[in-house]
Amino acid sequence: MRAAKFVGLTVLLSAAVYGADKVTPMNVKTGLWEVTYSSSAKGDLPLDSDELKKLSPEQRASLEQMWKAQQSKGAQTEMRKRCLTEKSLKEDPFMEKSPNCTRTVVTSSSSEIYVREQCSLNGKQENTSYDIRALTPESVKGTIRMEDTGNNKTMNLSGDFTAHWIAPICGNVE
Repeated sequence: MRAAKFVGLTVLLSAAVYGADKVTPMNVKTGLWEVTYSSSAKGDLPLDSDELKKLSPEQRASLEQMWKAQQSKGAQTEMRKRCLTEKSLKEDPFMEKSPNCTRTVVTSSSSEIYVREQCSLNGKQENTSYDIRALTPESVKGTIRMEDTGNNKTMNLSGDFTAHWIAPICGNVE
């Protein structure tokens, strides 16, 4: 359904202020952070026959080949640098607000944020959980789990990240 958003979740502390629920900003330093993110995918793409009909045979084959290749790679790890500002601690910079989703803040403190999100659209159901923990003001870890179900198919995406504060100034890193 919105699997692309999953990839964007490497943004450090992106759930600091989440949807309509009041969330306590995490007690972490602002500035330059290094984020190491590991993700994996398995299952079937939950596309229905109407969605598949919109694709040309070449597009469908390309999509299926890409998905199989992604799964065969297993867990993928990447490292990025991110700039965390006071503003980004207080805002929700990347998540679109959707009327088809319900977000529940399960835990919110200066050291942990745990959010569950359920979305329904066109007969598909997506369940996502985000668990982000500030171990110290200079160290954060988190997990993201998504299950996307539709058309009798289920796709699972999972990711884990660690982040470490590097410097108070970000330079040209966003």
